[in-house]
This record gives sequence, C-alpha cells and structure tokens, in this order.
Amino acid sequence: MFVQLNVYSQTAWVRAKHELYSSASVQYAAASNYYNPDGILVVTSPFYAGGLYLYNEYGITDNFTVIASMPVFKIQGYETTNKVLGLGDLLIGIKLGLFQDVFPISYSAEFELPTGTAELLAVNNVNSFETINLPTGDGEFNIHNKLAISHSFYPFPIYISGFVDYNWRSQYKDFDFNDQLIGGFEFGYESPSKVWFIFKANAQSTQGNIESVTDFSRGEGTNFSFLQLETVIPLSNNLYFGGRVGLYSDFLVDRINIYSAPVFGLSLAYKGKIKQ
Repeated sequence: MFVQLNVYSQTAWVRAKHELYSSASVQYAAASNYYNPDGILVVTSPFYAGGLYLYNEYGITDNFTVIASMPVFKIQGYETTNKVLGLGDLLIGIKLGLFQDVFPISYSAEFELPTGTAELLAVNNVNSFETINLPTGDGEFNIHNKLAISHSFYPFPIYISGFVDYNWRSQYKDFDFNDQLIGGFEFGYESPSKVWFIFKANAQSTQGNIESVTDFSRGEGTNFSFLQLETVIPLSNNLYFGGRVGLYSDFLVDRINIYSAPVFGLSLAYKGKIKQ
C-alpha cells in the first residue's frame, strides 16, 4: 500500500464560480521494507506499484465546489510475481467554503465508491499455485469528512494550511473496516520566478481495536506519517507542471501494516474559467 501523493492534502480555498482545476498525475514506488501489523520491519521481495490518477474540482458558486477523482490505471506486483492492473476507486465530493475573503475555512464530504477490482490475484513466477491478492480497490464504500483552515500572508508569497479528516469506513463481504483519523498541514512559497515550493506533512491513524488485519493493500490497520516536497512550475497562464516526492516516517504516527519507500510523482494541471 502506497499513499496517492495528492490524496492527503487539503486547503480551505474553494474554486471561483465556473473555475475548473483538473490534473493528471503518474506515481511510482518500489519497496522491500514492510512494517507488519506489530510495527516490526520485515524485508520482503521487492514490491512495485504505479498508476495514473485524475483529479478535478469545479466551482458551482464562489463558495461551493464539486470534486471528482479516480486512479484510472493502477499496476502492482512483487518481483517474484506477475504485475496486475486495473481501475481504482472513484471519489466524488462536495466542498463548502466559508469566510473565503477573511480567514478561509472549508468543509468537504467525499464519497469513495468501490469501483476498483476488489479481488485481483498475482501469481508466483515459479510456483503458480502460490498467489497473493493485490486489489486495485478496497471493495467498500467510505466517506471522508474534512475540515480545513488556511491563511495567506499576502503580499508575502507564503501560505499555510491545516486539515483534519475522519474517514468513515464500511465493510467488504463480512469484514468490518476500522475508521481512520487523518490530519496534516502544508506550507507553500512562491519564488520570484513564479515557481511554487510546497511542503506537506500528514499522518493517518486507525481508530478502535483492530480485531484482524486484511491485505495491506486495503489499508486496514494501516498507520503512518508522510512527508512530501512538491514543486509546481507554470507553463502558461493556465497550465502547470509538478514534480513530487514523498517519504514515510514515524515522526507523528508509527508505521504499521505498510510498505515504506520514497514515492515519486509527476503531474500536469489546468486551471481556468470555463465559459458559460
């Protein structure tokens, strides 16, 4: 399991009326370091994961934004297995902005639908009777409830944001997932050349008692801290190119039931008004 680089971030600003933000990003990670359900580091056969992700925001009004995102292509597997691929889970949501001209605050409700493949077996390259389930979706419906606050230090080219997200999870077949508490902050600086440098720090903690742990790729019982550095370069008035690298750590929450390695990403984004 690797974090999608743009998932655990949130500012309180919403899109202006008829403004569209749309991005396509690719992500890749490879790891042999697995932190088991007891938080103990175990070295395994290298695990590889990558994907293509689409993310969209559109302003219905100046204070109401709709959100849609999806991994349209995910591929993963071990060095000792074949690689499996498929569609990920669709996320759709709404975002309400308050006090946007004073001290921005927002609330988001994001619904994740189980559109991905919940059962996807990778086969051992040597012993074909040995398989491991590497689903591209977790098979359950869940709701992210996010509260964010942001502040711009204009005319200084600096901003800060913080958010908290309670992810209510349901069940897959007869297994009830535990809810997750997610939070983080980010700091952004715009250089004189108009290039943005953004630092993000996030953490996820499973809530309640974990009775049993499912596949790590479903995210059950998965705890971690995550640091990310991002650079955003304007290509024109509306197009932006981004490069990102993320790294797991134990600075807030210890790593549990997760593969840990640098996660790399590239993105191309559009932002502009849609004529009506």
